[in-house]
Amino acid sequence: KRKDFGKEVRKMDVFISYSFADQKDAEEIVNKLTNEYGISCWICTRDIAKGDMYKREITQAIEEACVVVLIQSKSAVESDQIPKEISIALEEEKKIIPFRIDSAKLKYELRYDLAGVEYIDATVPTIDQRIYDLAKSISDATGKPLKTESDLGKKHAYLKSSRMTCRYWILYSRSSFPPSRISSR
Repeated sequence: KRKDFGKEVRKMDVFISYSFADQKDAEEIVNKLTNEYGISCWICTRDIAKGDMYKREITQAIEEACVVVLIQSKSAVESDQIPKEISIALEEEKKIIPFRIDSAKLKYELRYDLAGVEYIDATVPTIDQRIYDLAKSISDATGKPLKTESDLGKKHAYLKSSRMTCRYWILYSRSSFPPSRISSR
């Protein structure tokens, strides 16, 4: 955390670059990344306060983020602002992950700037699976484990101990019955 113009600025894992036409999709992606995987995201509609200088805030957020996620859509590839954000991200040597939510192909500056960058196609098989893939890519780039990975480890240990308890209970209960009453399937 650092202070800028008297307010505290938090370093985020991800800067979300998107078209306002895709705000609903962008917010859904941010909510899943944050709530399910523990990834902190910066999104302009939430993180720029009224009266703030939006160009400064966006530039600063890109500088502070570890990864830039481009929500790639028909609206995004037509945007005048997104190529500027991607250009700043490239200048800052940020990892950029295009997350394609429709069949739109990159054009002009975006096509040039992102030539050879692997994208995640969220149109197949399901967007939820692809958001998980996005979270894994972000985790790999930031070096931070996903929230669910540690939770899954705890659940696995619990399930393993539950299976052991269940196995011992079955063995114990079988040994207390006469052998003729135990069916072998």
